[in-house]
Amino acid sequence: KIRMGNLAIVGSNKVNGVAAIHTEIIKKETFPEYYRWACDKGEPDKIVNMTNGVTQRRWVHCANPVLSAIFTKYLGSQKWLTDMTLLKDMLKYKEDPKLHAEWMAMKQGCKAKLAAWLKEIMDFDIDQD
Repeated sequence: KIRMGNLAIVGSNKVNGVAAIHTEIIKKETFPEYYRWACDKGEPDKIVNMTNGVTQRRWVHCANPVLSAIFTKYLGSQKWLTDMTLLKDMLKYKEDPKLHAEWMAMKQGCKAKLAAWLKEIMDFDIDQD
């Protein structure tokens, strides 16, 4: 199995816990071995807390345009990009089988994209399930 958190932390220059409490959880509970290793290497600042201004526009809309398109389709506009409170309107679709199918197809597509990248870059095959 691929553990996305482990893969992400090893491949990152810094790990941002955002809030101080989350940073301490990462250091002490989630990845204590990694934090000890970083400290032993003289890099105790590998895990930091900093609010960096990432917004849904930059994160969801750019990193996962298929998910962004699903939100826009069901919400009727892209206004949610500047007003995240509008996402609560997705709750009315929580039992909608059509949304569930689109959501699962989006997730499977993302897994396939990651698998293809890993195969191309690292010649590594993964189980997409």
